[in-house]
Amino acid sequence: MACGFDPLHFGQREPDAVSVNLYALVGYIPAPLGDFLDSLRCQLVPNCRLRSHVSFLPPRPILGSPQDAWQQIEQMSLHTPRFQVDLGKVNVFCKTSVIYLDLAQGMDQLFRAHRSLNQCALHYDEPFEYHPHITLAQKFPIADLARLQEVAEREWDGYRKDRSFEVEKITFVQNNLLPGFDQNGLQNNQWIDLAECSLAR
Repeated sequence: MACGFDPLHFGQREPDAVSVNLYALVGYIPAPLGDFLDSLRCQLVPNCRLRSHVSFLPPRPILGSPQDAWQQIEQMSLHTPRFQVDLGKVNVFCKTSVIYLDLAQGMDQLFRAHRSLNQCALHYDEPFEYHPHITLAQKFPIADLARLQEVAEREWDGYRKDRSFEVEKITFVQNNLLPGFDQNGLQNNQWIDLAECSLAR
């Protein structure tokens, strides 16, 4: 798919959604692995709206226009070959209580891409050190952590299909606030796909 930027038509916004200056760059996980992880995310945290992905750039405000940021992403994509990611074990970030899958392969490529992107229009002093991973559960009551981690480990241990995928495309996404609040009292939100392009062959 050719690179392009069309924020008015690429993603599907919910009625009454309000766009905010919060963007990320992700690589979605293809089926069947992506479908399994999407289902697991919803099992762990009901009504989870997020597709399973690996983040090249975690959420951040951007300097300047989204078009300027996208041009920077396009240039990076021309020099970043497609690569394979192998998934490892279920783990937990202690500071944030996020349950995630670590990566057994693909870390080096993601670190290089992150270093090349985290500058100019996309520069951001991130609150946590960049650590490539696949999020499984977040924003849940802390009392549920042990139980949810056990469920995640059991379901992942039982997955018998390929635990690797190729990162072929990257997608630029933007956060939108929605009316209402979730179970933790946080305002509902969704991530909208703004544009995507292929990595180099």
